[in-house]
Amino acid sequence: MRTLAFDGRVGASGDMLLGALIAAGADPAVLSPVEDALPISYAVRDVTTAGLAATAVDVRYESDAEADGHDHQGDDAEGDSHDHHGDDSGGHDHTPAEGHGPNRSYAEVRDIVAGMDLPEGVESRATAIFRRLGEAEAAVHGTDIESIHFHEVGADDAIADVVGGCLLLADLDVEQVVTTPVSAGGGTVEMSHGTYPVPTPAVVEIAGDADWSLVGGPHDRELLTPTGAAILAEIAEGVDSLPEMDLDASGYGAGGYDLGDTPNALRALLGTAAGGLRREPITVLETNLDDATPEVLGGLQETLKAAGARDVSILPRDDEEVPAGPPPEGDRPAGGRRPRRPQTGRRDRDARCP
Repeated sequence: MRTLAFDGRVGASGDMLLGALIAAGADPAVLSPVEDALPISYAVRDVTTAGLAATAVDVRYESDAEADGHDHQGDDAEGDSHDHHGDDSGGHDHTPAEGHGPNRSYAEVRDIVAGMDLPEGVESRATAIFRRLGEAEAAVHGTDIESIHFHEVGADDAIADVVGGCLLLADLDVEQVVTTPVSAGGGTVEMSHGTYPVPTPAVVEIAGDADWSLVGGPHDRELLTPTGAAILAEIAEGVDSLPEMDLDASGYGAGGYDLGDTPNALRALLGTAAGGLRREPITVLETNLDDATPEVLGGLQETLKAAGARDVSILPRDDEEVPAGPPPEGDRPAGGRRPRRPQTGRRDRDARCP
């Protein structure tokens, strides 16, 4: 199965995903519908992070009339920290697009995406990602999605991140996307409503509906942004570790933080998963049997497997028998209750496969 696997140990943001997808082999030329529809351009450049070669993608604003010079960081209601995206101009004269464009409702963003003349699958996926963002913000603010006005996640650069990521993913033509547990970071972040812990409220809401696991650390920075979380929640299944794969390509999408000796880059691996990937919930049923005859136990495995059990194990126990009569005087159990001889009981617990 042709598979794209992300290594989420340093989190993810929209532009890190763009860089990782391009580094893994996606053609940046497919981004043209976004550049045609919005006053932005994508700047793709090679960088290094902690000595590791990576691909950085900057979304640049094309209209000097809108370049008002304001500091838009912290305007996102859920703290989508753009330091993580990186703000190095890379020698370009264009203005970074972060925060540019009006605050838009979910319906307005949906209309913009619909007007880009995108392939059907790309449009539906991008719209679903923005719906996740809208539902998360609505839950955080105690309102409904139609009443939400996105802040920076509805601006031009966020639309470019989301739609661009969907276009690049479609270009790779994969059958399955997976990610290892995604690091959220730690510490606190300043937002328009105050100081909040990392992961931010919107990221927590999005991760709650995702198939992958969210983990804290390994640095006290905001490593997982709402945009990055929403994209991964829509496209990726969770795995505990990178799967066995015959690799065709790999690459790294750079973030903007300096994490010291840790490369701040989202790794993507593209190839064929050996034997395919399988993950499903398994329920383990356990019971103790007393006074069961060998004739009953002899056919139990076949009976349970015929009923749908994946595996059956029968293990003898060498517990000391509890006496059926009352205990000696002065040695009565708590509450004065007479001990009962164990019969049968069932315990259920969930396990995970693989």
